[in-house]
Amino acid sequence: MANIKVIEVLAESNQKWHRPSERAAEEALESLRNIKSFWIQNLKEENVNGKIIRWRLNCSISFEIDEKK
Repeated sequence: MANIKVIEVLAESNQKWHRPSERAAEEALESLRNIKSFWIQNLKEENVNGKIIRWRLNCSISFEIDEKK
């Protein structure tokens, strides 16, 4: 039986809304193995004078934990 762990990653970007999710995935893929899913939550935009200056999101990442043999 697999053991699954979930961590939360916060990401932001001043580019389009999808960029912080790409950054969260790219960084997670560098340091985690056996990733099963990414769940994007709480996508927010920061506005100044009616212009979007930053996108922020929370991303829950689930991955399978290596079992000790």
